[in-house]
Amino acid sequence: MSKQPTNSLPKPFLPILAFASITSIAIIWFNLHILILGFFIFTPLIVYFFYVKKSAKDLNYNTIDSVYYFGFSLTIVTLATSAIIHFGLSSEIEDLQNLNLVFSQFGIGLLVTCLGLILRLFLLASMSKETEDEEQNARQSLIQDISELREEITGFASELKDINVSLKEQQNILNQGIIQGLKEATSELQNQCKQVQDSLIENQKQKNLELADYQSELQKSLFERMQDMNQEVYNNMQKANESHMDYVKKSQEQLINLAKDVGKSINDLEFHKVAQSAKKSVQLVSSAYEDMQQNITNFNDEMQKISKQYTDIHKQHQQQLHSTMQTTKASVESVNDALTEVANKASDHMKKQKSVVTSRSEQRVG
Repeated sequence: MSKQPTNSLPKPFLPILAFASITSIAIIWFNLHILILGFFIFTPLIVYFFYVKKSAKDLNYNTIDSVYYFGFSLTIVTLATSAIIHFGLSSEIEDLQNLNLVFSQFGIGLLVTCLGLILRLFLLASMSKETEDEEQNARQSLIQDISELREEITGFASELKDINVSLKEQQNILNQGIIQGLKEATSELQNQCKQVQDSLIENQKQKNLELADYQSELQKSLFERMQDMNQEVYNNMQKANESHMDYVKKSQEQLINLAKDVGKSINDLEFHKVAQSAKKSVQLVSSAYEDMQQNITNFNDEMQKISKQYTDIHKQHQQQLHSTMQTTKASVESVNDALTEVANKASDHMKKQKSVVTSRSEQRVG
C-alpha cells in the first residue's frame, strides 16, 4: 500500500462518507426502520476503520482523527437531514407532534460519533514509538473534540426543547381556535333552530285559528241554511194543508148543496136533476182528489230539492275542509325543509370554521 502524505486524508474517506451520507438521507426521507438506518451508518464506519487499520505503517494523527470525524460527520448529516425533513419540509400537525422519530435518528447519529471516538482511541493505542509531546497533543485534541461534541449536543437539546415548547403553544392555540369555532357554530345552530321552531309554532297556531274560524263559520252557515230549509218545508206543508182544507171545505159545501138539491129533487120528483147532481158531485170529488195528488207530488219535489241542497252543502263543506288540511300539510312540509336547510348551513359553517382554523395553524407553524 502506498504511503499517504502526512497532511492528507485516506483516499476512501470521501467516497465512503458520501455513500453513507446519501444512504442515510434516503432512509430518513422514506422514513424506513431505525435499524436499517443504523446498519447503513455503522457499516461504512467499520469498513473505513478496517481500511485505516490495515495501513498501520502509514498511520498519523490526521488519519486516526479521520475515523472520529467520519462518525461525527455522519452524526451531523443525520441530525440535519432529520431536522430539515421533519421540521422544515413538513407542515402537518401530526408530524410536528411526533418527536420520537427525530430523537431516535439523532440517537443513532450520536452512537456513530461515540463509535468513531472509541475506534480512534483504539488506533491511538496501537501506534508505536509515540513521543510524549505527540501523545499530549493527541489527548488535548481528544479533549477538545469531546468538548465540541458536548457543546453540539447541548445546543441541539436546547433547540429541541424550544421546538417542543413552541409546538405545545401552537397546539394550544389551535385547540382554542377549534373549540371557539365549534362553540360559535353550535350557538348559531341553536339560535337558528329556535327561530325555526318559533316560526313553526306560530304558523301552526295561525293555521289552527284559521281552521277553527272556518269550521265555526261553516257550521253557522249550515245551521242557517237548515233553518231556512226547515222554515221553507214548514211553509210548504202549511200551504199544502191549507189548500187541502180549502178543497175539503169546498167539497163538503158542494156535497151539502148536492144533498139539498137531491132532497129538493126527490121532493119535486125530478130524478133527472138527481142524476145530474150526483154526476156533478162525482166530478167534484174526482177533481179534489186529483188536486190532492198534485199537492202531494209538489211536496215530494220540494223535499227532494231540499235534500239535494243539503247534500251539496255537505260536499262543499268536505271540499273546503280537505283544502284546509292540504294547506296545513304544505306549511308543515315547508317548515321541515327550512329545518333541513338550517342544519345543512350549520354543517357547512362548522366545516368552514375548521378549515380556517387549520389554515391559520399551518400559517403559524410556517
